[in-house]
Amino acid sequence: MQVAVTGGTGFVGVRLIRRLLAEGHTVLAPARTASAATRLRALGATPVPVLAALGSAEVVFQTTRSALPRHPRLVLLSSDAAVQHGRPLVGATEDLPLRPHSPSPVAAAQARAESAALARGAVIVRPRLLWGAGDPALPRLWAAVRAGRFSWVGGGCQLTDTTHVDNAVHALLLAARHGQPGETYFVTDQDPVAYRHFIADLLAADGLTAPARTLSYRRAHTLTALSEAAWRALRLPGRPPLDYLTLWRAGLECTVDTAKARAQLGYEPVRSRGQGLAELRDALSCNA
Repeated sequence: MQVAVTGGTGFVGVRLIRRLLAEGHTVLAPARTASAATRLRALGATPVPVLAALGSAEVVFQTTRSALPRHPRLVLLSSDAAVQHGRPLVGATEDLPLRPHSPSPVAAAQARAESAALARGAVIVRPRLLWGAGDPALPRLWAAVRAGRFSWVGGGCQLTDTTHVDNAVHALLLAARHGQPGETYFVTDQDPVAYRHFIADLLAADGLTAPARTLSYRRAHTLTALSEAAWRALRLPGRPPLDYLTLWRAGLECTVDTAKARAQLGYEPVRSRGQGLAELRDALSCNA
């Protein structure tokens, strides 16, 4: 199978390309370049699966529209952010409405992008709390703990689902084969855990002890609202130091139902949380 991949140097993209090559597929990456577009045209009318991050969806649409006489299967990686609006999610399904007017600018943008992609027949895979060795967010977490800038929001005991990067990659490949156009699929490690326990395991992988300091959700929400408002008023680039999406992920329960992915894609996790943590510890040990 010939597959086009965007974001091939990113956290998920590296693992995705590695898996595709190991299975003997031909990979065209990145799909946004002129050379990749030329290679796509050489395939003629062959429907090429295109695997991309949601943020690059419009680039993918433009490239493939000019490169192929017929639309390929578009499989886009999104997240639970598209349905986040500041309330706990318990056993959430794909029937939840998108939140294009979410208080979080990031979540709202993701909801709008999903809506546009689904209207064009894309298949969307939504992991919850993506993680694994090579995750660029982990060094920031470790640095915050070392600097004494980390607190548990609301105690951190709420349940959360997680999705190891290998499970997300597995779901993308299943979606390329079996996903229905215009459909969305939640995928996770299928093992909900207290947020505090999960983060403590990530800290322990780098030899850190989880701090005891806590911050009430109400207090954290007030600080975040001030941070978001100041960022908008000053029109500063990037994300504010405290943002709504991070607050919700750290302080609200979020569990999702993967029944649709299991039924329609045949999805089951290929890596357990224990295996992922062991890989993370090994990677850190080698780097040290």
